[in-house]
Amino acid sequence: TASLPQILLQAAARSPQAPALAFFGRRITYGQLEDQAARLAQRLKRLGLAQGERLAILLPNSPQLVAAYHAALRLGAVVVFLNPLLGPKELAFQLANSGARILVVLDHLLPKVREVRKKVELSHLIVTSLTDALPFPLNWLYPLKARREGLALGFTPGPDTSGWREALKHPRLEESPAP
Repeated sequence: TASLPQILLQAAARSPQAPALAFFGRRITYGQLEDQAARLAQRLKRLGLAQGERLAILLPNSPQLVAAYHAALRLGAVVVFLNPLLGPKELAFQLANSGARILVVLDHLLPKVREVRKKVELSHLIVTSLTDALPFPLNWLYPLKARREGLALGFTPGPDTSGWREALKHPRLEESPAP
């Protein structure tokens, strides 16, 4: 039996141009999804995520959630899905209880994370935006809508906070996926 990361590798090798995901009209192929997962896995490995450790994911259903999930599995890590609707108190409890040190988070949810960050031991945040996955012209129009609705957008990079696009610039993790 093959593991889920091995199944993604096989699908990408067999049909790299076949659609794996569709998000607001943008199609992501198996080849693209596998490449994103391999690059993100390398970034997570450099941040110290190892087999058996936990990666927290605070994202809505999006391509980034799927890529982050596969990246963690590729390293043999445990994924901790957090509901974006959690309040700060519940978020702090679940992060502390899970033992996750790294969090992949949507920029809209950063204010909530900043509120609880002092109460939990997060070593690094990888921040993404819906614009990272939306097709043109939605990726240009969405920030206007988000600002009008008062949603937090963007972030300030730092030693403990980096962006999704930056993570995908890392070389691919070429090691075989963890079983």
